[in-house]
Amino acid sequence: MKKFLSTLVLISLALSVGGLASALISTGSTVEQPPEVDVFVTIQRIGNLLFTFLIVVAAVMLVIAGVLFVTAAGSETQVTRARNMLLYALLGIVLAVLARGLVTLLRTYLGGSSIL
Repeated sequence: MKKFLSTLVLISLALSVGGLASALISTGSTVEQPPEVDVFVTIQRIGNLLFTFLIVVAAVMLVIAGVLFVTAAGSETQVTRARNMLLYALLGIVLAVLARGLVTLLRTYLGGSSIL
């Protein structure tokens, strides 16, 4: 079954590449070069993606810590675990916001672009 599926995928890939090549030849057009990418913009986009991911993970940790607090039922280990999770989630949010603010502050004072 795996061999059949892999053969089917290879055939469909070959047909799609062949169809694209024949379309390019018949229209006489050329493949356009991709636009140039600025390295600093790419790094900024990756930073924005990581910041968003961190905030989402911290929010999920806050919800889990709240659930642990509610379901602790007096268990000291559960309460300690929930308190630590809450502390680390809040600390992560504070550090992420401070790091992003520091980068923006340095860019502003050093004359860099303020793209966020």
